[in-house]
Amino acid sequence: ELEAIIENTPQIPKQYRQMLKSILRLEQITVEDVLIPKSDIYAIDVDQPMEKIMAALEKSPYTRIPLYRGSLDNELLGILNIRKALPLLLHKDKEAISLRDLIKVARPAYYVPNTTPLNKQLSNFRKHRRRMALVVDEYGDLIGLLTIEDLLEEIVGELSLDKQHQQREDIVVEGDGCLLVKGSTFIRDLNKEYELNLPTDGPKTINGLVQEITETLPNAGTSIRINDYVLEVVECSDNAVEKIRLCSLNPERTHD
Repeated sequence: ELEAIIENTPQIPKQYRQMLKSILRLEQITVEDVLIPKSDIYAIDVDQPMEKIMAALEKSPYTRIPLYRGSLDNELLGILNIRKALPLLLHKDKEAISLRDLIKVARPAYYVPNTTPLNKQLSNFRKHRRRMALVVDEYGDLIGLLTIEDLLEEIVGELSLDKQHQQREDIVVEGDGCLLVKGSTFIRDLNKEYELNLPTDGPKTINGLVQEITETLPNAGTSIRINDYVLEVVECSDNAVEKIRLCSLNPERTHD
């Protein structure tokens, strides 16, 4: 097996061995595993006054922004590249700028299926000359967004490039080493960042995992054991587990 050969070749520096193994694993990871969920997408609704649209563009931390009307599911007008819109943003008379001007420089959205393997999607990004894709499920419903930076992170680790990620506020390390985790957090992210071994062959999020195991929407205070961890439900809404506390049963696995 190639991974074993790479691992047992001391002439290859450790960081390069890890990178090579990550490349080999790309075909086992799908777009859905690394996407930014729809609820976290930074996008702009054009059904608002032009001055608010321009203000949202000017304060955007990203260079590519989806434009929509009503909701992302309703009518997606395109992806606006801030660099191409720069002449409009720098225009002295912003009142003279119309929505048509913005849409004219926006690019049609590029959609990809959620089941696409990452090695295939890397090739697709190059083929279509794109850096961002909107991800849809088998019914054609939008479920998230993927950037080429997200994909490259699977190979080389954290990148400080333009991404549609917010600062990590969904995981808090408590004083006793336990983790306070939002229900929307991806299990894969938890495993990767904190070297956990939570199951990833089913639900993608902590909320989904807890509901699958309990076969219900549990009340706050409910505790379950998964592998070497105890997950305690801290907060629930009407339809989701909002926050859990995750503690390791192995004292050596607490998180500093």
